[in-house]
Amino acid sequence: MSLFSFLFPAKPEETSTWSQSQQEALVDLLYLSIYVDNHISLVEEKKVEDELKNANWGGPDSSVLYVESAINRARDAKGNATLKAEYLASIAERLDEKKVTAIDALDNVLKSDGTDTKEAAFLKEVRSAFEL
Repeated sequence: MSLFSFLFPAKPEETSTWSQSQQEALVDLLYLSIYVDNHISLVEEKKVEDELKNANWGGPDSSVLYVESAINRARDAKGNATLKAEYLASIAERLDEKKVTAIDALDNVLKSDGTDTKEAAFLKEVRSAFEL
């Protein structure tokens, strides 16, 4: 099972239609969502990590190294509104036509342990940054 079959169980075709840049942007978005509310759901994080290990990852860094970088970027961005806005703009640009699908994935991850008010506000912020 790949990261994409975990995120999109009803859409197995999603696996092969994402560029490496889009996959990286999705990982960045998901890890930002995990860290943004100051409540790190170990269940969410472990599931994403386990699935990412099985993903068709083609980047110059291993998926594990990319995740470590994504976590650092998420930690830096969560406490700085300007940096977070720039980070979300970068994610939106890299996702390109996959923004709506990424929002669906984000919503599914946030719902996995119950969406609190901070997560709901973050989802709204992402929609705005993605101009959706």
